[in-house]
Amino acid sequence: MYISFLGSRANMRMENLKISNNNFLFSDCSQIYDFWKNGFSANSELTDLISESILLYTFYFLGEKVLPNEKGKKADNNTALIIKKYVDDNFSDISFSLNRISNELSYNTKYISSVFKKNFGIGIVEYLNTIRIQHACTLIKQGFTSVCDIGTYCGYSDPQYFSKVFKQKMGITPSEYVKSNKI
Repeated sequence: MYISFLGSRANMRMENLKISNNNFLFSDCSQIYDFWKNGFSANSELTDLISESILLYTFYFLGEKVLPNEKGKKADNNTALIIKKYVDDNFSDISFSLNRISNELSYNTKYISSVFKKNFGIGIVEYLNTIRIQHACTLIKQGFTSVCDIGTYCGYSDPQYFSKVFKQKMGITPSEYVKSNKI
């Protein structure tokens, strides 16, 4: 069946539903066909009302076919925000890991990684290291001087690994950063 709409209201609805030349074919629309058929066989005195109803129902039906993808994107975005908040709230925990996020939030680790990277453009581990190093810099500026303690406060159990990550992010070692921030 081929259906075409003319008019500014129809065009507006098509734009709202993001129906364009790229996605204008729909399958399994027998439900619309029955609605249209019954509408056109109704009392002719109600033609305007019936036409309006058919138009709105058709766009509702098409919207349900088009917008689930948008709903999925919104759900992924909400999930990414939940993951980010969890990381932000727990980054300093030494036992923090992707598996822990997965267990706490009841999502598959691959899904968590994929959704986070898709929404923020950075992997979870890279993000985690970034906020840990930012926190380390804050601690150093507040007067903390023990590299081992700073690493522990930022969630690193291995001071050498902390120093390695710090140098990758900041270009200098934590000890050098501590020296450069002494008053």
